[in-house]
Amino acid sequence: MVIKCSVCHRNQHPCCCDIYDPYMISKILSYPWQCNDCKLCLKCNEAGDESKLLFCDLCDRGYHTYCLVPKLEKLPKGLWVCEQCAGNY
Repeated sequence: MVIKCSVCHRNQHPCCCDIYDPYMISKILSYPWQCNDCKLCLKCNEAGDESKLLFCDLCDRGYHTYCLVPKLEKLPKGLWVCEQCAGNY
């Protein structure tokens, strides 16, 4: 199985992207996924400060800490789930 970046169109094995969870793979296949090189914040649609870009542990979508409501002052430790996945968690 491969996943395809919706921006650069590269095909990648999920394990080559450190994605092993079958649930996350099924989520990735359900939307226009972006590889780590192409990933943008879902809120502002920009790369911006990549050190502040969070990845949802269930779907791999990216969000800046400063684009979230409420904003996060620092990256959370442990599991982080985006608002789209929070209702399903």
